Amino acid sequence: MIATPKISNEKNIKEVRGWIIDCLNGIEMFVDKLIIDFFKPQNIDDFKKIALNASIINFGAKIKILSNIDYVPNKIIEKIRKLSAIRNGFAHAHSKNILKITHDPKKKPTTQLESYRGIEVMNSSGKVEIKNFSEYYNDFREIFEEVKALLTELFNSKGLTIL
Repeated sequence: MIATPKISNEKNIKEVRGWIIDCLNGIEMFVDKLIIDFFKPQNIDDFKKIALNASIINFGAKIKILSNIDYVPNKIIEKIRKLSAIRNGFAHAHSKNILKITHDPKKKPTTQLESYRGIEVMNSSGKVEIKNFSEYYNDFREIFEEVKALLTELFNSKGLTIL
């Protein structure tokens, strides 16, 4: 995987998107290995190349399979789902500059301006929301590190290796 980028400017947003996509591809390799371990196919290479091919079975479907493997904790599955949702937001949504104006006569100053880079994503209820690009990115990084640690622990307990 490429080094974790820091958000610094407009050009860097593309690097951030690429890093997020690359990270989820790495998680997908772990998921594939767990599925292979569960089904124990006779020809692992063909199973991986054909049955687990992304053009045949998408990542969401793989997560559904994973949720039926009894030794994979729900905590891991839910965090992987969240990573996938954030990844989809970064991969498919447009980012734009957001200017938020709030007026509260009880505060000083009464009118406040906030400018940030936003990304429009659809939540699980089907409503479009604008997320702060940097905060959404930080959410992904935090969850990604947790999932990496949880998957490493699971793999070690099962005697699995990723390669």
